[in-house]
Amino acid sequence: MTDTPAETSPAIQVQCTEWIDAPADLVWTVVGDFGSGWHPAMETCRLEMTNGAAERVFTVAGVSTVFRERMLFHSDTERMLSYRMMAGSTVLDRYDATVRVVADGDGAKVVWSAVLAGQDPDAVAESASETREIFAAGLGFLKHRIEMRSLVAELPHRIGQLSAGEGELVLFLHGIGGRKENWRQQIQALAPHAHAVALDLRGYGESDLAFGELRLEDHFADIHAVMAAYGVERAHLVGMSYGSWMAASFAHAYPDRVTSLLLSGGCTGMSEAEPETVRAFREAREAPLDRGLTPADIAPDVVRMLKGPQCPPTAEAELLASMSAIRPEAYRAAVRCFTSPPFRLDFARFVMPVLMMTGEHDRLAPPAEISGVARRIAAARAMHKSPAEVRFEVLPGAGHLCNLEAPESYNRLLTGFLSSHLSKAEAHID
Repeated sequence: MTDTPAETSPAIQVQCTEWIDAPADLVWTVVGDFGSGWHPAMETCRLEMTNGAAERVFTVAGVSTVFRERMLFHSDTERMLSYRMMAGSTVLDRYDATVRVVADGDGAKVVWSAVLAGQDPDAVAESASETREIFAAGLGFLKHRIEMRSLVAELPHRIGQLSAGEGELVLFLHGIGGRKENWRQQIQALAPHAHAVALDLRGYGESDLAFGELRLEDHFADIHAVMAAYGVERAHLVGMSYGSWMAASFAHAYPDRVTSLLLSGGCTGMSEAEPETVRAFREAREAPLDRGLTPADIAPDVVRMLKGPQCPPTAEAELLASMSAIRPEAYRAAVRCFTSPPFRLDFARFVMPVLMMTGEHDRLAPPAEISGVARRIAAARAMHKSPAEVRFEVLPGAGHLCNLEAPESYNRLLTGFLSSHLSKAEAHID
């Protein structure tokens, strides 16, 4: 094959189209990464510069041929990539391909096309058929990897999950007023790079409530069960508020099972609070239930207290919806679990990398408090000579639910942190 292929026979055009239920920009982060080797058929892939042109050199599982393709055009603005095969085919004189991602409603349409030509029409037709299969397989893999999936697993009781992606497991744990859907934007951001799974906590959404009194150990059992279901020994944990205390407590109890820890809007929960503070917290949240009100009844007041001054209407609507969906018995059980911590956290046991985030206007987990906890973790690291990093960040303008109120900033910190701690095979995060 040559840099400027001559027309030798009528060309054959191949085109495959797939609609993916994910934002176009997110899909483009995968499709537009010329050197990532994201296609499932690729066994190895590396990017080289040849005379100023970017070329990817790759192999395919079960095939001894080494393929080389040169990038001809790339535009993030148009979400378009064109490339030409330079080596790998013995029957083609021309193989030019283009892939484009177009916003289509709430999702994205991916159009992948190629023009093939050569001396032998039958051989070219066979290559065109193989190309069509390759494109279809790639688009199918892309759809499976990026689109979110909602499922309920019996592990052995029902645990509702929202997930997307493949690779290392990242578990998301929501707050007392939350649900798994609170993490949609984070799951989408991680889907191209890891297996992101948000859980409905006990009694929330599609998850069963515990028999008897809900304990922290019940949440631990669910985390263990989900890890076992996906066949992994370790996971990255991401928590919000109540979920942050849960994630931190799990890291304390089982440090060898946590690859990294991202805590937002909290950490120690009530484990260090004075008895009077714990009692006041519980009474304030149970009093409306005792009067016969439901979480839906108190949702507007709770959201006003939690949100920051720049909370977008979409985030406020999600906060109201998630709070309103909680069953009274589940809310009461969570409050009692949160106010009954079985132990105080020992930061010396936090041997994994830690990122702590909170909103600038978070009243429940103010920046000064969370910064202080981060410094205590770092001090424990220094005393025990642990090399793992500890980071602390504040999200400007956000309130307590900073992942919903400032998703772009939150996701940038989330993906930047995880990029350092996912395996190299999965860490293609910008």
